[in-house]
Amino acid sequence: MDTLAFGQFNQLLDRAVGEASEEGTSLLNWAMQRAGRSYYLSVVNDAHVEPRWRPDWIDARYLAADVYGRLAAAKARLSADAVPQGWTEKLAKAEAWIVAERVVLATTYPAILQGAAPVSEAKPIPGTPVADLYDTLIREPTAENLLMLTPVVWAFGFWPEAREAVLAVVQSLRSQTGQSDPDATERALGLAACIAALTRDNDLGELVSQICVERAAALQRDDVFLATVTIMLECAAANPNHEQAISTLARRLENLGFVSLPSVLNELLQLLGTLREINEPLGKLLGRAIATARLGRAIVASS
Repeated sequence: MDTLAFGQFNQLLDRAVGEASEEGTSLLNWAMQRAGRSYYLSVVNDAHVEPRWRPDWIDARYLAADVYGRLAAAKARLSADAVPQGWTEKLAKAEAWIVAERVVLATTYPAILQGAAPVSEAKPIPGTPVADLYDTLIREPTAENLLMLTPVVWAFGFWPEAREAVLAVVQSLRSQTGQSDPDATERALGLAACIAALTRDNDLGELVSQICVERAAALQRDDVFLATVTIMLECAAANPNHEQAISTLARRLENLGFVSLPSVLNELLQLLGTLREINEPLGKLLGRAIATARLGRAIVASS
C-alpha cells in the first residue's frame, strides 16, 4: 500500500466509522441506530464457528488499531531502506494515537472473518504481566481481577489452569445478584461467556446462562435484555452439540418470559423476533418463548 492509498484508506475509514461531524452522523452510528440489535445478535450467533471476534470491535478505535497492527507488521518485515519515508511518519503518528487511546493490545486482535483462528493454551511466561494477572485471579478470584484479563483473553485466548477461578467468580456473582455493580457484573458474565465459547466449556456456559436469567428476574429492566440475550447466545456456543445447545437456549429464553414483569416484555419480544430471523433452527423452537412473552404483555393490556 503506497502513501496515497494509505491516506485514501484512512479517509474512507474515518467517513465510515469516525465521529459525527457538522454534516451529520457517521455511517456506523446511522447503521447501529437502525440495526444494532440484529448486528450484535448476528455476530454472537456465529460464536460456535468464530468465537474470537467481538461485536464491539466494529468501533472506529478497534478498526484503526487493526489497520495499524497490520501495517506495522508489514513494515517490520521490510528492510530499513525499503520502507517508504511516508510510512514511517504516518505510522509514528498512528502509534502515538494507539497508545493515547489505550488500544495497544487491540492491534493483536483478530479481524473480521478471522474469528475462527486457534487460540493459544500455553502457560504464560512466569514474571510477565500476563502471568501476574492470571496468578492474581487464581489467588483472589474476584470479578475485578477477572475483568483485568479481558484484553488478554481477547488477544491470546484463555489459559485453562485458571478455569476454577473463573467458576468461583461466576458463582459469587450469583450470590450477589442485585447487590453488586450491574455494569461490572454484566461485563464479567460477558467475559465468562466468551471464555466458555473459546474453550468449549459447556458447564461454564450453562452456569453463566442460568445466572443471566436470575439476574434479569432480579433487575426487571428492559435495558438489560440485549446484553442478557447476547450473553446467553454466546454461552450456547460452548456446547459442542449444536442441536442440544439451541434446544437448551430456547428453554432459557422461555424462562426469561416467565420471570420478567409484563412492563419489560416488549424488548424481549423484539429480540426473540430478531433471533427468529437470523437463526432458523433456533427460530423453530422459539414458539413457546414468544407465546409466553406475548401472554405476559397481554396481562398489562387487559388490566
